[in-house]
Amino acid sequence: MNNILSNNEMAETSSRQLYGFDQLVQKKIITLDDFGDRFPGNILVTNLETLNVEYINKRGSEGLKHSTEEIVEKGALYFKQFFYPEDVENFVPGYFKLYKKQDSFSSFSFAHHVLIPGEKFPNWYFAIAKLYFEDRDSPSHKVLLLVNKLNEADRITKKIASVLEESDHLKKNFPKFSKLSKREKEIITLLVNGKSTAEISNNLFISKHTVNTHRKNISTKLDVKNNSELFKFAMTFNLFES
Repeated sequence: MNNILSNNEMAETSSRQLYGFDQLVQKKIITLDDFGDRFPGNILVTNLETLNVEYINKRGSEGLKHSTEEIVEKGALYFKQFFYPEDVENFVPGYFKLYKKQDSFSSFSFAHHVLIPGEKFPNWYFAIAKLYFEDRDSPSHKVLLLVNKLNEADRITKKIASVLEESDHLKKNFPKFSKLSKREKEIITLLVNGKSTAEISNNLFISKHTVNTHRKNISTKLDVKNNSELFKFAMTFNLFES
């Protein structure tokens, strides 16, 4: 049996996934920053008034071999550096068609080249775009995009489906996740990767007593009873060493 999605199926599936991701953000179940960096796809937000990228997740910025800050600072030069002019002339008008509709359900998909610095040939990418509403009572001038290499889009689409299926667990536990400090997240990462209290103490240059205090605070904040529950939490929020 052939499990490879056709272009139409991929566009339809990607559109549903982008809408699902958008709803999680709009309902404040998750934040764009926190979920964007654990998302298996490339996520971007483009401002149509200034034609610059306002947000790109870590996976997307690494694919372009630039930091998030560098991409945001490029402004409209982003389109000149990473795309052929004819591709821009194809997909940017599509953004403005979405803007005119002001419909949270509408989306459009397109294939385009991306010029990666240092690579001899451009890569083909598949993208799906919809309006990004920060305020449901006001018109949107921003576009939310899910973008992936064309030869990886089918695989990534299936991975995204798996991630979104975790949304119930994520929805339930995101308030707990948001209460964790940066240090507590670091300690969770070390714990689920098999590090002992002594090893964590050495890695972070803190005392064993401080590590144990953090562990108690983590257990209290997350209400986890055992390592299995902590492991599931870490899986959901991508608190693993890459």
